[in-house]
Amino acid sequence: MLIKQVMARPVPTHPKWKYSLNRESMILFFHKKILYGANVVYAEGWQQSKKEWHILPYFQQSFTE
Repeated sequence: MLIKQVMARPVPTHPKWKYSLNRESMILFFHKKILYGANVVYAEGWQQSKKEWHILPYFQQSFTE
């Protein structure tokens, strides 16, 4: 799965960043895509957005663009 390949990329060995860089870089990388996705979620309704799993197809589609 493409998302797991991105998450599994190597990180610097500096102790401070060793465990956090993957998560931080994912947030920065997907920041705009998450904002666009959030607009779609708000259109569907806040209660549905709490399920979160229906957002995944959007992220998979964004990788092919």
